[in-house]
Amino acid sequence: MLKLDGISDLKSPISDLKKQEDKIMHDGCAGSFENGQQVVDKVRMMGFAQQLMPMPLDIECHGCKETFTMEEFEGHCPKCDMVHGVTPCHAFDPNNIMAAGIGY
Repeated sequence: MLKLDGISDLKSPISDLKKQEDKIMHDGCAGSFENGQQVVDKVRMMGFAQQLMPMPLDIECHGCKETFTMEEFEGHCPKCDMVHGVTPCHAFDPNNIMAAGIGY
């Protein structure tokens, strides 16, 4: 609401839009996922699938049990092509990485 007689009551519609945008983009961090496909879909939708994680993690593939280094938020096992995903806010712990399926 804009008031011409007092600057203290000035409210920016742009800041309201920014708050709504931030909530939409970060719902994946607050939300819970039933399976790895939902995690990978969210990471892809957010545009983070091919972005580097803060630190690479050595993980055990949920399919073939081979250990590989996951460097991006969406990772593919080099042996069996099992797709794994993790949201950016949970990328600090390998226990948060979920499998989406082979070739997903």
